[in-house]
Amino acid sequence: MPVEKKQLIALMEGLPAGSELVYQLSPTFGGNYVVIANDPGAKKRFIMRWGKSLDVAKASDPFIAADKAKKIAEWVAERNPSPVA
Repeated sequence: MPVEKKQLIALMEGLPAGSELVYQLSPTFGGNYVVIANDPGAKKRFIMRWGKSLDVAKASDPFIAADKAKKIAEWVAERNPSPVA
């Protein structure tokens, strides 16, 4: 079931430092994987990476970095994400 923007913002705000959320985008948007991390070592609080596979997404350079969850949550929520266990 896709995650809505408000849910995603709440999950990101409660994400402990060093932890990450993983989603797969809808096939309409290429089915790519998105990794959102609360990275204490980064310049911004949240960083988002994405790629064709989970390994590529985790190894890629940050696509979006932001101190507030809203910017990243909007981008991800618009693409019908499903959580990946």
